[in-house]
Amino acid sequence: MRLDSIWKIGTTERMDLEDQKLVVFSNGVYFIAGSVLMLAEIIMGGVFSVFRNATIQTLSPFFLVGLAIVCLSLNRFQLFLISRILFILCWTFVVSVLPTITRGPSPTSYFFHPFYLILSSPIIHLLFSRPKDRYVLFSLLLLSVIMVMFSVDFLMAFDRSPTPGPPFIRSISNIRIIFVSLWLILNLLMAYVLKTNWDFYLAMRQQKEVITLQRKQLQLQNEELSTANEKLTYLNGQVRELNEALEKRVEERTHELTERNAVLSDYAFINAHLLRSPVSRIKGLINLFSITDDPEEKKIIHGSLRNSAEELDQVVHSISKKLNEVK
Repeated sequence: MRLDSIWKIGTTERMDLEDQKLVVFSNGVYFIAGSVLMLAEIIMGGVFSVFRNATIQTLSPFFLVGLAIVCLSLNRFQLFLISRILFILCWTFVVSVLPTITRGPSPTSYFFHPFYLILSSPIIHLLFSRPKDRYVLFSLLLLSVIMVMFSVDFLMAFDRSPTPGPPFIRSISNIRIIFVSLWLILNLLMAYVLKTNWDFYLAMRQQKEVITLQRKQLQLQNEELSTANEKLTYLNGQVRELNEALEKRVEERTHELTERNAVLSDYAFINAHLLRSPVSRIKGLINLFSITDDPEEKKIIHGSLRNSAEELDQVVHSISKKLNEVK
């Protein structure tokens, strides 16, 4: 199994990023703690000592390895809070409480025991850093500071030496104040760091929400622009069709005007030549008819007038036909 798959045990894509980070961190703590303990037991030969002399002391590391495996399994079934509470309580009991009860404290235990409790308190902050776990965090921190405060008293209760108590220390109250002060400094610093990190995470999440909202707005604007572009394309098509129809109409109208101009040119030609000739002849014949007294000449003039009138009638009829063609 790859390490990255171990870190991501129990995580899903639907989980919040901060929740995923917390689950990954807890998986890392369980895996590293179990692996280091198992490797140390193999190197130190503790595996074989169990078969020779199975005691609480020899079984404790293997119990902690099993605890890490159980907590990983709980994360696999998404029982995250239970796995973290179980790990902190069992680990603290096996490492800090059980050895003291079974073997009793050594002179150095009066210093290392409270220091271990102080140094393990940041793990509590990291495992329960989410705001919704604050009640569990406060409860475990309260338990931690109580254990630090009464660590010396707890060790003295199981100290079987003739002079129980921390060596070279005259006042137990002073050492208790020192350890509690160290616990407060470390935990206040840890709380400040996590609070700053959480505020930064909230700011980043708000920026992400703003960016997501802006992206949606841009997407909506793009859709509106796309719709407007489609409408504009449709209107351009209609304008193009209207222009083509107008051009066609102009061509047709130009052709009609050209034909009318040709008819009018013919009419002007007729009016200038064909129409004026018979009218002039008729006027001349009328003048001749009025000045002659000869019956034969009048008869000839009368016939010429009839022919000129018929010719004039034909010309007028031709002009009417041309005008009707223009209409």
